[in-house]
Amino acid sequence: EGCYMDTDGNGTVNGYDYIAIRVNWMRTHGTPKASTGVVETFALEGNYPNPFNPTTTIRYALPERSEVELRVLDMLGREVAVLVRGTVEAGVHTAAFDARGLESGAYTAVVRMTGLETGATFTKAIRMSLVK
Repeated sequence: EGCYMDTDGNGTVNGYDYIAIRVNWMRTHGTPKASTGVVETFALEGNYPNPFNPTTTIRYALPERSEVELRVLDMLGREVAVLVRGTVEAGVHTAAFDARGLESGAYTAVVRMTGLETGATFTKAIRMSLVK
């Protein structure tokens, strides 16, 4: 069976299966870190739980002190929430998204990070499903 399993029982190994396996692995092993305990790279992990109702948590990692902007957009690209905006210290962090008052559907979390020491940049988007 290994790494490729039909975790949701739909008869097909797909992206949802990969996400479930990865989230379960991260819950038991934590975020990948260097042997010194220092975060090596910028990262944005999938939210958990996903699908969610009404709250979910997003984890992100910074190898250095950085300017961070983490926003949530609806399917039309409209901003519905700003979870983080400003300077954040190096390390692993979480941001909570409370979708009370929003309709069921797909949302996108977009992060932009810029390291203050090196000027390195990182941008990533993840898809989230709100099911009420």
